Amino acid sequence: MQYFPPFSALLVVGVIITSFFCTNLANGQTKDTATGSPRPQTLPAGSSVSHQPPRPDLKTTIGSDSSMAALKSADLNRQDRGQAHKQLIPSDTVKNPVTPAVAAPDSSVQPGADSILQNALMPVSIHEEPKKQHTPQGATLRSLVLPGWGQAYNHEYWKVPLAVAAVGIPIYLFIDNNKEYKSARFAYNTVFEEMPNVSGGKGKLDPAKFAKMDPKFQEAYNTYKGVGGNYVTNFLSTVQNYRNTFRQYRDYSIVAALLGWGLNIADATVFGHLRGFDVGPDLSMKIRPVYLQYARIPGVGLTISLR
Repeated sequence: MQYFPPFSALLVVGVIITSFFCTNLANGQTKDTATGSPRPQTLPAGSSVSHQPPRPDLKTTIGSDSSMAALKSADLNRQDRGQAHKQLIPSDTVKNPVTPAVAAPDSSVQPGADSILQNALMPVSIHEEPKKQHTPQGATLRSLVLPGWGQAYNHEYWKVPLAVAAVGIPIYLFIDNNKEYKSARFAYNTVFEEMPNVSGGKGKLDPAKFAKMDPKFQEAYNTYKGVGGNYVTNFLSTVQNYRNTFRQYRDYSIVAALLGWGLNIADATVFGHLRGFDVGPDLSMKIRPVYLQYARIPGVGLTISLR
């Protein structure tokens, strides 16, 4: 027997054990290749494995009743899972996706910030009201109600002061003349009481009424009284003329006011009709000197041309 050192013996034993394990590992791989079973694969961290039953291999199960039954069971399970998947996700919704309808907001619920923003972003249609057409009747009615309003309606603003003055001045004169007329009438009636009873008076002047007379009539009465004679009759004659004059002026003021108001209405009506009259450059009227050939004398001609 040959002697080996201890280190060499350990080396030989290690080589024998290594060769044994390598042989077993090679045999295991050959067996797996012959049976067709896949080797387990290592999955990366965080990946999930679907829990599905392994599909039996046809090579190892052909000719066996139990293997065929297992294959049918696996196919039925796979079909059931497909039907359940179709029920959960209908094919129509996948092929033709439809946008879900948004329910109308409840009117009883207080709108929130989203609904206020939606209302603010909604388009707003603006309808402009048509302008009112100018009519002569509108100008007439406005001038009838207020002098100068019809002229302003016709856009002839420079005539407004004239229309107001044509009516306002006679009205002012009417008020002033009527005041003078009433003052003269009161003075006449007051002094007439001093006339004797035979003439219809009371024979005595009332001092309270005399104090209410206009100062100019009081002064005139005292002047006639200082002259003497039949001063009462003379004073009444003068006051009567004064009274009748201002009554006449008052009546004239009424007529002038009515004429001014009528002229204001007529002006607004006429120019309301003429507002739509064509006064463009195509119309022309010229006055030019001409020579009359038949009479052989010069003259003036009026030419109206329409272009």
